[in-house]
Amino acid sequence: MADYDPLKYETWPEEQKDFAGRVWRGLLDGDLAPLAEYLRAGHYLDQEQATILADMIEQREESLFHIEVKARRRGQRTWTALSDSHEEKMLIGVYVEEQLRSAPKGQYDAVIKEAAEKKFKVGTTRVKDCLAYMRKTMAEAETAPGLDTWEVYRKFYSG
Repeated sequence: MADYDPLKYETWPEEQKDFAGRVWRGLLDGDLAPLAEYLRAGHYLDQEQATILADMIEQREESLFHIEVKARRRGQRTWTALSDSHEEKMLIGVYVEEQLRSAPKGQYDAVIKEAAEKKFKVGTTRVKDCLAYMRKTMAEAETAPGLDTWEVYRKFYSG
């Protein structure tokens, strides 16, 4: 596949050509599932497909179909709200972890209570949940060898 060029259809493997055909038929039929699958596979979107998709998004007159953004249902959280929630959990979690690491043994309940009542004005269950969330997130990030994940999180989330 040394001569593969994503801009030249004739150099595409047969599998990608077939996939592109399914995307094309899907777009003409108003079905975006093949396009989503194609994009997730990392394939190139040719100019014609990109134009059709852009026309659908812009709801142009010449487009057979239109793509519309639907409002979230009542109670659904937006990406911004989820992101803010993550940051809040990490801020509380990192603060508590830092306090626990510097406190004498046996001070867990006192550190949780202090963080809940004085620092963040939330319940102790919320503080414990945030600590667990931060620890889980930190454990998932422990994949880079030689990287002190705790130091990275501490510097990023400490005020």
